[in-house]
Amino acid sequence: LGGILNQCIHNRLISLNYDGTFACDLAESYEQVSATVWQFNLRKGVKFHNGSEMTADDVLFTYERARSSGAANDKVEMIAAVNKIDDYTVQFELTDQISDILYYIAYPTLGILNKAAVEADPVNGPPIGAGPYVFDSWSAGDSVKCHAFEDYWGGVKNTKNLTLRIMPEASSRVISLQNGEIDICVDPPAIELSHIADTDGLSLLQVSSEKLHYLAFNMEKGVFADNQLLRQVIATAINKDNIVTVATEGLGTPDITFFSPGYGYYDAYDPYPYNVEKAKELLAQAGYPDGFSMKITVPSNYKQHVDTGLVLAEQLKAVGITAELAPVEWQTWVDDVYRGRNYQSTVCGIAADDMTAREMLVRYMSDNRKNFIGFQDEEYDSVMAQAMASTDDGEQTRLYKRAQEILNEQAASLWIQDMCELVAVRKGYTGYTFYPLYIQDFSKLDVQ
Repeated sequence: LGGILNQCIHNRLISLNYDGTFACDLAESYEQVSATVWQFNLRKGVKFHNGSEMTADDVLFTYERARSSGAANDKVEMIAAVNKIDDYTVQFELTDQISDILYYIAYPTLGILNKAAVEADPVNGPPIGAGPYVFDSWSAGDSVKCHAFEDYWGGVKNTKNLTLRIMPEASSRVISLQNGEIDICVDPPAIELSHIADTDGLSLLQVSSEKLHYLAFNMEKGVFADNQLLRQVIATAINKDNIVTVATEGLGTPDITFFSPGYGYYDAYDPYPYNVEKAKELLAQAGYPDGFSMKITVPSNYKQHVDTGLVLAEQLKAVGITAELAPVEWQTWVDDVYRGRNYQSTVCGIAADDMTAREMLVRYMSDNRKNFIGFQDEEYDSVMAQAMASTDDGEQTRLYKRAQEILNEQAASLWIQDMCELVAVRKGYTGYTFYPLYIQDFSKLDVQ
Protein backbone atom coordinates (compact mmCIF):
# COMPACT_ATOMS: atom_id res chain seq x y z
CA LEU A 1 0.00 0.00 0.00
CA GLY A 2 2.90 2.34 0.71
CA GLY A 3 4.09 2.02 -2.88
CA ILE A 4 0.62 2.79 -4.25
CA LEU A 5 0.34 5.84 -2.00
CA ASN A 6 3.77 7.07 -3.09
CA GLN A 7 2.65 7.02 -6.71
CA CYS A 8 -0.40 9.15 -5.84
CA ILE A 9 1.08 11.85 -3.61
CA HIS A 10 4.61 12.14 -4.99
CA ASN A 11 6.26 12.66 -8.36
CA ARG A 12 9.83 11.74 -9.25
CA LEU A 13 12.14 13.62 -11.58
CA ILE A 14 11.29 11.07 -14.27
CA SER A 15 8.98 8.06 -14.39
CA LEU A 16 9.05 4.66 -16.06
CA ASN A 17 6.37 3.68 -18.57
CA TYR A 18 5.05 0.14 -18.87
CA ASP A 19 6.96 -0.32 -22.16
CA GLY A 20 10.26 0.47 -20.44
CA THR A 21 10.60 4.02 -21.79
CA PHE A 22 10.99 7.09 -19.59
CA ALA A 23 8.76 10.14 -19.20
CA CYS A 24 9.56 13.53 -17.69
CA ASP A 25 7.79 14.35 -14.43
CA LEU A 26 9.23 17.06 -12.19
CA ALA A 27 12.16 17.34 -14.58
CA GLU A 28 11.06 18.92 -17.87
CA SER A 29 14.19 17.58 -19.58
CA TYR A 30 17.42 15.73 -18.85
CA GLU A 31 20.69 14.93 -20.58
CA GLN A 32 23.91 13.02 -20.08
CA VAL A 33 26.64 15.65 -19.76
CA SER A 34 29.55 13.22 -19.54
CA ALA A 35 30.20 9.54 -18.85
CA THR A 36 29.43 10.02 -15.15
CA VAL A 37 27.30 13.19 -15.02
CA TRP A 38 23.57 13.59 -15.75
CA GLN A 39 21.77 16.92 -15.69
CA PHE A 40 18.07 17.38 -14.85
CA ASN A 41 16.29 20.64 -15.67
CA LEU A 42 13.37 21.14 -13.27
CA ARG A 43 9.91 22.40 -14.13
CA LYS A 44 9.29 25.93 -12.86
CA GLY A 45 6.17 26.74 -10.86
CA VAL A 46 5.61 23.20 -9.51
CA LYS A 47 3.70 23.44 -6.23
CA PHE A 48 3.88 21.15 -3.24
CA HIS A 49 0.67 20.33 -1.39
CA ASN A 50 1.47 23.03 1.20
CA GLY A 51 1.69 25.69 -1.52
CA SER A 52 5.47 26.13 -1.61
CA GLU A 53 7.38 25.90 -4.90
CA MET A 54 9.70 22.99 -5.69
CA THR A 55 13.33 23.93 -6.28
CA ALA A 56 16.71 22.23 -6.58
CA ASP A 57 17.09 22.35 -2.78
CA ASP A 58 14.20 19.89 -2.45
CA VAL A 59 15.86 17.50 -4.91
CA LEU A 60 19.17 17.62 -3.05
CA PHE A 61 17.39 17.05 0.26
CA THR A 62 15.41 14.08 -1.10
CA TYR A 63 18.46 12.26 -2.41
CA GLU A 64 20.56 12.94 0.66
CA ARG A 65 17.74 11.63 2.88
CA ALA A 66 17.43 8.53 0.68
CA ARG A 67 20.97 7.49 1.64
CA SER A 68 19.72 6.60 5.12
CA SER A 69 16.39 5.15 4.00
CA GLY A 70 15.97 1.38 3.98
CA ALA A 71 13.46 1.73 1.14
CA ALA A 72 15.73 3.71 -1.18
CA ASN A 73 19.38 3.61 -0.10
CA ASP A 74 20.28 0.89 -2.60
CA LYS A 75 18.84 3.08 -5.39
CA VAL A 76 21.23 5.97 -4.67
CA GLU A 77 24.42 4.19 -3.66
CA MET A 78 25.91 4.73 -7.12
CA ILE A 79 25.32 8.50 -6.92
CA ALA A 80 28.42 10.20 -5.52
CA ALA A 81 26.81 13.64 -5.28
CA VAL A 82 23.83 15.72 -6.38
CA ASN A 83 24.97 19.24 -7.19
CA LYS A 84 22.83 22.37 -7.45
CA ILE A 85 23.64 24.42 -10.55
CA ASP A 86 20.83 26.90 -9.94
CA ASP A 87 17.32 26.80 -8.45
CA TYR A 88 15.98 24.75 -11.37
CA THR A 89 19.01 22.71 -12.45
CA VAL A 90 20.73 19.78 -10.73
CA GLN A 91 23.52 17.46 -11.81
CA PHE A 92 23.99 13.88 -10.65
CA GLU A 93 27.62 12.83 -10.32
CA LEU A 94 27.94 9.03 -10.43
CA THR A 95 30.60 6.85 -8.88
CA ASP A 96 31.18 5.27 -12.28
CA GLN A 97 29.56 5.12 -15.71
CA ILE A 98 26.30 3.28 -15.04
CA SER A 99 24.16 2.55 -18.08
CA ASP A 100 20.92 1.91 -16.17
CA ILE A 101 21.01 4.90 -13.79
CA LEU A 102 17.70 6.29 -15.13
CA TYR A 103 15.85 3.20 -13.89
CA TYR A 104 17.00 3.96 -10.37
CA ILE A 105 16.07 7.66 -10.53
CA ALA A 106 12.58 6.66 -11.74
CA TYR A 107 12.02 4.34 -8.77
CA PRO A 108 8.75 5.11 -6.90
CA THR A 109 10.35 5.66 -3.47
CA LEU A 110 12.40 8.57 -4.85
CA GLY A 111 9.48 10.98 -5.04
CA ILE A 112 10.70 14.54 -4.40
CA LEU A 113 10.03 15.72 -0.84
CA ASN A 114 9.43 19.24 0.44
CA LYS A 115 12.63 20.01 2.37
CA ALA A 116 11.13 22.65 4.66
CA ALA A 117 8.08 20.53 5.53
CA VAL A 118 10.10 17.42 6.45
CA GLU A 119 12.63 19.37 8.49
CA ALA A 120 9.80 21.13 10.37
CA ASP A 121 7.84 17.92 10.98
CA PRO A 122 9.70 14.61 10.33
CA VAL A 123 6.50 12.61 10.96
CA ASN A 124 3.87 14.53 8.97
CA GLY A 125 6.20 16.27 6.52
CA PRO A 126 7.10 13.33 4.21
CA PRO A 127 3.51 12.84 2.90
CA ILE A 128 3.54 16.43 1.58
CA GLY A 129 4.38 15.86 -2.08
CA ALA A 130 3.89 17.41 -5.50
CA GLY A 131 1.77 14.60 -6.93
CA PRO A 132 -1.84 14.57 -8.18
CA TYR A 133 -3.37 13.61 -4.80
CA VAL A 134 -3.10 15.06 -1.29
CA PHE A 135 -2.83 12.66 1.65
CA ASP A 136 -5.74 13.06 4.11
CA SER A 137 -5.75 10.17 6.56
CA TRP A 138 -4.63 6.62 7.25
CA SER A 139 -6.79 4.13 9.13
CA ALA A 140 -4.49 1.28 10.12
CA GLY A 141 -5.54 -2.02 8.55
CA ASP A 142 -8.50 -0.41 6.78
CA SER A 143 -7.90 2.43 4.31
CA VAL A 144 -6.03 5.51 3.14
CA LYS A 145 -7.89 8.62 2.00
CA CYS A 146 -6.69 11.31 -0.40
CA HIS A 147 -8.19 14.16 -2.42
CA ALA A 148 -7.25 15.69 -5.77
CA PHE A 149 -4.61 18.45 -5.64
CA GLU A 150 -6.10 21.60 -7.14
CA ASP A 151 -2.68 23.08 -8.04
CA TYR A 152 -1.19 19.93 -9.56
CA TRP A 153 1.24 20.85 -12.34
CA GLY A 154 -0.18 18.10 -14.56
CA GLY A 155 -3.79 19.26 -14.24
CA VAL A 156 -6.35 18.54 -11.52
CA LYS A 157 -8.00 15.10 -11.57
CA ASN A 158 -11.73 14.54 -12.04
CA THR A 159 -11.61 11.92 -9.30
CA LYS A 160 -11.89 14.42 -6.46
CA ASN A 161 -11.60 11.82 -3.70
CA LEU A 162 -9.54 8.63 -3.68
CA THR A 163 -9.88 5.93 -1.03
CA LEU A 164 -7.49 2.98 -1.04
CA ARG A 165 -9.10 0.16 0.93
CA ILE A 166 -7.19 -2.75 2.44
CA MET A 167 -9.12 -5.96 1.71
CA PRO A 168 -6.87 -9.04 2.07
CA GLU A 169 -9.61 -11.53 1.17
CA ALA A 170 -9.72 -11.74 -2.64
CA SER A 171 -13.30 -12.98 -2.90
CA SER A 172 -14.49 -10.09 -0.70
CA ARG A 173 -12.87 -7.63 -3.10
CA VAL A 174 -14.77 -9.12 -6.03
CA ILE A 175 -18.09 -9.11 -4.17
CA SER A 176 -17.57 -5.48 -3.16
CA LEU A 177 -16.83 -4.58 -6.78
CA GLN A 178 -19.93 -6.34 -8.07
CA ASN A 179 -22.06 -4.67 -5.38
CA GLY A 180 -20.77 -1.22 -6.27
CA GLU A 181 -18.96 -0.71 -2.95
CA ILE A 182 -15.61 -0.25 -4.71
CA ASP A 183 -14.73 0.83 -8.24
CA ILE A 184 -11.45 -1.00 -8.79
CA CYS A 185 -10.42 -4.47 -7.64
CA VAL A 186 -6.71 -5.26 -7.72
CA ASP A 187 -5.61 -8.86 -8.21
CA PRO A 188 -8.99 -10.61 -8.42
CA PRO A 189 -8.73 -14.40 -7.99
CA ALA A 190 -8.45 -16.30 -11.26
CA ILE A 191 -11.51 -18.38 -10.45
CA GLU A 192 -13.66 -15.21 -10.42
CA LEU A 193 -12.52 -13.81 -13.76
CA SER A 194 -15.34 -15.28 -15.81
CA HIS A 195 -17.88 -13.81 -13.39
CA ILE A 196 -16.29 -10.39 -13.71
CA ALA A 197 -16.26 -10.62 -17.51
CA ASP A 198 -19.97 -11.53 -17.49
CA THR A 199 -20.97 -8.67 -15.17
CA ASP A 200 -22.37 -5.60 -16.94
CA GLY A 201 -20.49 -2.44 -16.14
CA LEU A 202 -17.16 -4.11 -15.34
CA SER A 203 -14.00 -4.44 -17.40
CA LEU A 204 -11.06 -6.78 -16.83
CA LEU A 205 -7.55 -5.49 -17.56
CA GLN A 206 -4.63 -7.89 -17.90
CA VAL A 207 -0.92 -7.65 -18.75
CA SER A 208 2.24 -9.68 -18.17
CA SER A 209 3.80 -8.44 -14.95
CA GLU A 210 7.54 -9.19 -15.06
CA LYS A 211 6.89 -10.70 -11.62
CA LEU A 212 8.61 -14.04 -11.28
CA HIS A 213 7.21 -16.99 -9.35
CA TYR A 214 9.89 -19.46 -8.24
CA LEU A 215 11.02 -22.17 -5.84
CA ALA A 216 14.14 -21.18 -3.89
CA PHE A 217 16.47 -23.67 -2.19
CA ASN A 218 18.45 -23.01 0.99
CA MET A 219 22.05 -23.43 -0.17
CA GLU A 220 23.65 -22.56 3.17
CA LYS A 221 22.37 -25.49 5.21
CA GLY A 222 20.10 -28.48 4.96
CA VAL A 223 19.47 -31.18 2.40
CA PHE A 224 19.94 -28.96 -0.67
CA ALA A 225 23.04 -27.09 0.47
CA ASP A 226 25.78 -29.35 -0.88
CA ASN A 227 23.84 -31.48 -3.32
CA GLN A 228 23.58 -29.95 -6.76
CA LEU A 229 22.15 -33.20 -8.17
CA LEU A 230 19.30 -33.10 -5.68
CA ARG A 231 18.36 -29.59 -6.78
CA GLN A 232 18.49 -30.79 -10.39
CA VAL A 233 16.11 -33.63 -9.46
CA ILE A 234 13.49 -31.09 -8.39
CA ALA A 235 14.03 -29.01 -11.52
CA THR A 236 13.59 -32.06 -13.76
CA ALA A 237 10.57 -33.45 -11.89
CA ILE A 238 8.41 -30.34 -12.21
CA ASN A 239 5.87 -29.76 -14.97
CA LYS A 240 5.63 -25.97 -15.13
CA ASP A 241 2.86 -25.95 -17.72
CA ASN A 242 0.73 -27.95 -15.31
CA ILE A 243 1.45 -25.48 -12.48
CA VAL A 244 0.36 -22.56 -14.65
CA THR A 245 -2.83 -24.41 -15.61
CA VAL A 246 -3.77 -25.65 -12.14
CA ALA A 247 -2.43 -23.03 -9.74
CA THR A 248 -3.10 -19.87 -11.74
CA GLU A 249 -5.93 -20.90 -14.08
CA GLY A 250 -3.59 -20.69 -17.08
CA LEU A 251 -2.80 -17.02 -16.42
CA GLY A 252 0.96 -17.02 -16.63
CA THR A 253 3.93 -18.00 -18.76
CA PRO A 254 6.30 -20.85 -17.81
CA ASP A 255 9.82 -19.62 -17.05
CA ILE A 256 13.25 -21.09 -17.63
CA THR A 257 15.30 -18.19 -16.35
CA PHE A 258 15.13 -15.03 -14.25
CA PHE A 259 13.75 -13.03 -17.18
CA SER A 260 10.76 -13.15 -19.49
CA PRO A 261 11.31 -13.21 -23.27
CA GLY A 262 10.71 -9.44 -23.36
CA TYR A 263 14.10 -8.80 -21.79
CA GLY A 264 17.06 -8.38 -24.12
CA TYR A 265 19.11 -10.48 -21.70
CA TYR A 266 16.76 -13.45 -21.95
CA ASP A 267 18.45 -16.84 -22.42
CA ALA A 268 16.03 -19.34 -24.00
CA TYR A 269 18.01 -22.47 -23.18
CA ASP A 270 16.13 -24.89 -20.87
CA PRO A 271 18.61 -27.28 -19.16
CA TYR A 272 15.93 -29.23 -17.27
CA PRO A 273 12.99 -30.26 -19.46
CA TYR A 274 10.26 -32.12 -17.57
CA ASN A 275 11.19 -35.82 -17.38
CA VAL A 276 10.03 -38.01 -14.49
CA GLU A 277 12.25 -41.00 -15.38
CA LYS A 278 15.32 -38.78 -15.68
CA ALA A 279 14.48 -37.24 -12.31
CA LYS A 280 14.36 -40.72 -10.73
CA GLU A 281 17.80 -41.51 -12.17
CA LEU A 282 19.23 -38.27 -10.79
CA LEU A 283 17.62 -38.95 -7.42
CA ALA A 284 19.50 -42.25 -7.14
CA GLN A 285 22.73 -40.57 -8.23
CA ALA A 286 22.17 -37.90 -5.58
CA GLY A 287 22.15 -40.59 -2.89
CA TYR A 288 18.41 -41.01 -2.36
CA PRO A 289 17.33 -44.09 -4.36
CA ASP A 290 14.32 -44.57 -2.07
CA GLY A 291 13.36 -40.89 -2.08
CA PHE A 292 13.36 -38.43 0.80
CA SER A 293 11.15 -35.91 2.61
CA MET A 294 11.35 -32.14 2.26
CA LYS A 295 9.49 -29.03 3.43
CA ILE A 296 8.21 -26.19 1.25
CA THR A 297 7.58 -23.03 3.27
CA VAL A 298 5.09 -20.58 1.74
CA PRO A 299 3.70 -17.20 2.85
CA SER A 300 0.05 -18.04 3.51
CA ASN A 301 -1.27 -14.61 2.46
CA TYR A 302 -0.33 -15.32 -1.18
CA LYS A 303 -2.85 -17.82 -2.51
CA GLN A 304 -0.85 -18.39 -5.71
CA HIS A 305 2.17 -19.40 -3.63
CA VAL A 306 0.13 -21.83 -1.57
CA ASP A 307 -1.56 -23.33 -4.64
CA THR A 308 1.79 -23.66 -6.41
CA GLY A 309 3.24 -25.41 -3.35
CA LEU A 310 0.37 -27.89 -3.40
CA VAL A 311 0.94 -28.70 -7.08
CA LEU A 312 4.69 -29.04 -6.52
CA ALA A 313 4.11 -31.49 -3.66
CA GLU A 314 1.76 -33.57 -5.80
CA GLN A 315 4.19 -33.70 -8.74
CA LEU A 316 7.16 -34.67 -6.56
CA LYS A 317 5.32 -37.78 -5.37
CA ALA A 318 5.84 -39.27 -8.85
CA VAL A 319 9.61 -39.46 -8.31
CA GLY A 320 9.47 -40.64 -4.69
CA ILE A 321 9.78 -37.29 -2.88
CA THR A 322 7.41 -36.46 -0.04
CA ALA A 323 7.02 -32.69 0.17
CA GLU A 324 5.33 -31.15 3.21
CA LEU A 325 3.73 -27.75 2.64
CA ALA A 326 4.30 -25.33 5.53
CA PRO A 327 2.16 -22.16 5.19
CA VAL A 328 3.27 -19.36 7.53
CA GLU A 329 2.17 -15.76 8.07
CA TRP A 330 4.00 -13.12 6.05
CA GLN A 331 6.00 -11.68 8.95
CA THR A 332 7.04 -15.18 9.99
CA TRP A 333 8.19 -15.85 6.42
CA VAL A 334 10.23 -12.63 6.46
CA ASP A 335 11.79 -13.42 9.85
CA ASP A 336 12.42 -17.14 9.37
CA VAL A 337 13.08 -17.43 5.64
CA TYR A 338 14.28 -14.12 4.28
CA ARG A 339 16.20 -12.91 7.33
CA GLY A 340 16.80 -16.04 9.39
CA ARG A 341 17.39 -18.40 6.44
CA ASN A 342 15.80 -21.16 8.49
CA TYR A 343 14.07 -23.22 5.80
CA GLN A 344 14.67 -25.97 3.22
CA SER A 345 12.80 -24.53 0.24
CA THR A 346 10.23 -21.81 -0.31
CA VAL A 347 7.81 -20.63 -2.98
CA CYS A 348 8.00 -16.89 -3.42
CA GLY A 349 7.70 -14.09 -5.94
CA ILE A 350 10.19 -11.52 -7.08
CA ALA A 351 10.19 -8.54 -9.42
CA ALA A 352 12.92 -6.32 -10.78
CA ASP A 353 12.60 -3.23 -8.59
CA ASP A 354 13.64 -1.06 -11.50
CA MET A 355 13.37 -3.26 -14.63
CA THR A 356 17.13 -3.82 -14.87
CA ALA A 357 19.03 -7.08 -15.33
CA ARG A 358 21.42 -5.87 -12.67
CA GLU A 359 18.65 -5.62 -10.08
CA MET A 360 17.43 -9.16 -10.75
CA LEU A 361 20.81 -10.88 -10.89
CA VAL A 362 22.82 -8.94 -8.31
CA ARG A 363 20.87 -10.53 -5.46
CA TYR A 364 22.62 -13.86 -6.14
CA MET A 365 26.09 -12.38 -5.60
CA SER A 366 27.83 -13.79 -2.53
CA ASP A 367 27.85 -10.58 -0.47
CA ASN A 368 24.47 -9.17 -1.49
CA ARG A 369 22.07 -8.59 1.41
CA LYS A 370 19.15 -9.94 -0.69
CA ASN A 371 20.89 -13.28 -1.27
CA PHE A 372 18.68 -15.13 1.20
CA ILE A 373 19.33 -18.52 -0.44
CA GLY A 374 23.04 -18.29 0.40
CA PHE A 375 24.28 -18.85 -3.16
CA GLN A 376 28.11 -18.70 -3.38
CA ASP A 377 29.95 -18.95 -6.69
CA GLU A 378 33.23 -17.21 -7.56
CA GLU A 379 32.63 -17.25 -11.31
CA TYR A 380 29.15 -15.78 -10.86
CA ASP A 381 30.52 -12.96 -8.69
CA SER A 382 33.23 -12.25 -11.27
CA VAL A 383 30.83 -12.28 -14.23
CA MET A 384 28.40 -9.95 -12.47
CA ALA A 385 31.15 -7.54 -11.46
CA GLN A 386 32.31 -7.37 -15.09
CA ALA A 387 28.76 -6.88 -16.35
CA MET A 388 28.01 -4.02 -13.95
CA ALA A 389 31.27 -2.29 -14.83
CA SER A 390 30.80 -2.65 -18.60
CA THR A 391 29.50 0.23 -20.72
CA ASP A 392 29.14 -1.88 -23.85
CA ASP A 393 25.60 -3.20 -24.37
CA GLY A 394 26.76 -6.27 -26.29
CA GLU A 395 29.30 -7.19 -23.66
CA GLN A 396 26.75 -6.66 -20.88
CA THR A 397 24.24 -8.91 -22.64
CA ARG A 398 26.84 -11.67 -23.05
CA LEU A 399 27.84 -11.47 -19.39
CA TYR A 400 24.29 -11.36 -18.05
CA LYS A 401 23.41 -14.41 -20.14
CA ARG A 402 26.43 -16.21 -18.73
CA ALA A 403 25.25 -15.33 -15.21
CA GLN A 404 21.90 -16.98 -15.99
CA GLU A 405 23.69 -20.07 -17.30
CA ILE A 406 25.61 -20.39 -14.02
CA LEU A 407 22.43 -20.15 -11.97
CA ASN A 408 20.80 -22.83 -14.10
CA GLU A 409 23.86 -25.09 -14.05
CA GLN A 410 23.85 -24.91 -10.26
CA ALA A 411 20.03 -25.24 -10.13
CA ALA A 412 20.16 -22.41 -7.62
CA SER A 413 16.41 -21.94 -7.88
CA LEU A 414 13.57 -23.31 -9.95
CA TRP A 415 11.99 -20.59 -12.08
CA ILE A 416 8.31 -21.42 -12.50
CA GLN A 417 6.33 -18.68 -14.22
CA ASP A 418 5.80 -15.01 -15.02
CA MET A 419 2.54 -14.04 -13.38
CA CYS A 420 -0.14 -11.79 -14.85
CA GLU A 421 -1.28 -8.49 -13.40
CA LEU A 422 -5.07 -8.41 -13.23
CA VAL A 423 -7.30 -5.45 -12.39
CA ALA A 424 -11.09 -5.26 -12.59
CA VAL A 425 -12.42 -1.74 -13.21
CA ARG A 426 -15.92 -0.27 -13.19
CA LYS A 427 -16.78 1.19 -16.58
CA GLY A 428 -16.52 4.96 -16.70
CA TYR A 429 -13.07 5.03 -15.18
CA THR A 430 -10.20 5.72 -17.55
CA GLY A 431 -6.46 6.15 -17.35
CA TYR A 432 -5.69 3.16 -15.18
CA THR A 433 -2.05 2.50 -16.06
CA PHE A 434 -0.16 -0.70 -15.38
CA TYR A 435 3.16 0.13 -13.82
CA PRO A 436 5.98 -2.06 -15.16
CA LEU A 437 6.84 -3.30 -11.69
CA TYR A 438 4.70 -4.89 -9.03
CA ILE A 439 3.38 -1.56 -7.66
CA GLN A 440 -0.09 -0.51 -8.75
CA ASP A 441 -0.36 3.02 -10.18
CA PHE A 442 -3.58 4.97 -9.53
CA SER A 443 -2.04 8.38 -10.17
CA LYS A 444 -3.39 8.66 -13.74
CA LEU A 445 -6.86 7.36 -12.90
CA ASP A 446 -9.78 9.52 -14.02
CA VAL A 447 -13.56 9.26 -14.30
CA GLN A 448 -15.70 10.28 -17.26
